[in-house]
Amino acid sequence: MTRVIGIDQGLTGGIAYLEREPGGRVHRLTHASFATVKHCGRNEIDARSLGNSVAAMVALFGKPDLVVAEKIQFRPGQGHATVIGCNFGIVRAVLQRVDAPMQEVEARRWQADLLPGTPQGQTKAAAAKYAGKLMDLELITPKRGKQPHSGICDAVCLAAWGLRQL
Repeated sequence: MTRVIGIDQGLTGGIAYLEREPGGRVHRLTHASFATVKHCGRNEIDARSLGNSVAAMVALFGKPDLVVAEKIQFRPGQGHATVIGCNFGIVRAVLQRVDAPMQEVEARRWQADLLPGTPQGQTKAAAAKYAGKLMDLELITPKRGKQPHSGICDAVCLAAWGLRQL
């Protein structure tokens, strides 16, 4: 069995653990969204919560063969660069505990590979549809929401992209 953790590093990001059986069938083992904390007046990923989630995933399902993280990109209007950099450091430090190879991939690359032909601006919906093939989207749709958690959908897609690389 081949196992991959996918992680979307944004504040509304998520983490997903997928497994591919020898016959090629892929299924979701587990997933989680990120908890955030206020630090110096800004939100950041709660390192303790993320660390506990990752440790629980590894304890339950074993060490993954690969961890795939979306490469961070700084763009105007997407948040303070210091917070983005801090969250990147938190995620990297937590993932070091997994002791598995890590690969970063740009969003446009995994989206082009998994969601070919998707028009710009429609990638979130396409990622949710792709993730829905691997899991029940009701599990990740907030109780009052109508749309699935985009960070978890992206994490599922990142893990699926990682499975294709192995």
